[in-house]
Amino acid sequence: MNMLIADPSRGAFLIRGEDPPLLIPTEAECPCMSALCPGKIILVCEKTRSCHLIHRKKLRQEMKFPAPPGVSALCPSPCGRWLYILSAEADMVHAVHLGTGQLSYAAPAGVFPRSMMLSPSGQEILVAGGAENEALIFSLPDLVPSWRIHTRHPCFGAAYWKNGLVLVCAAEGYDIQTVICILPKGKRRPRELLRLPGLPGTLQVCPDGVSALISTPDGLLRISLLTGQILWNEPAGALCMELSQKKGRILLSDLPTGKVLLLPENEPWPKKWVWQGSSPRACFL
Repeated sequence: MNMLIADPSRGAFLIRGEDPPLLIPTEAECPCMSALCPGKIILVCEKTRSCHLIHRKKLRQEMKFPAPPGVSALCPSPCGRWLYILSAEADMVHAVHLGTGQLSYAAPAGVFPRSMMLSPSGQEILVAGGAENEALIFSLPDLVPSWRIHTRHPCFGAAYWKNGLVLVCAAEGYDIQTVICILPKGKRRPRELLRLPGLPGTLQVCPDGVSALISTPDGLLRISLLTGQILWNEPAGALCMELSQKKGRILLSDLPTGKVLLLPENEPWPKKWVWQGSSPRACFL
């Protein structure tokens, strides 16, 4: 399968099938994050704090514009006109027009936020408030707040699923725990679905719309959002911070080991290591 890898220590690469990795020529010296929009590749350089827009077929840089400090998430709009950037250091979400590279809108978004997701309609964006006990929904593209969801604990992950929203929080106490909550459509208050030991990593809803992948210190878990049942656990995915899914495959990256792991969606065996680097982030093309 084709994939894009951004490795701060080595550069940005395309991997097509079994071909050797192809280095993408770009001014981004230390690419730490990437995103895809129609016909384009977006790279964030942590060294120069800049975003780079690359033509996907010609692999030619078309634009460079400033990035906010501490970029924690990128969401291009489905139409390819807008890029929404979440800054964990500035505690803001920014809307940049990709035709000009200009910052058009900005809004406060929690404290150290690290998770952001477009709604299925593409008309809203969901942000986990980080150290704040909340998740936020903004209308697009002007980032007008439309709903503040109160959680009992700091919220580090938020996503849409078939029946509403799923929220991942960190509960403090004698031991820190990952708390997974469900907010059904039409309801105002989340309900707890499952508790797991340790700090939460990343969250991603599976293509079936009723299960999700959640990383914890014990591994990458697939859980049913209908019942809270743990369907499987892959220990090699512990504390994974980046996930990508496509055609029954899962790509795990930003692991403490510096590796990128490819595994099947329904049964995570056998697995295949496809990259070794320094905090690489990978996604399917």
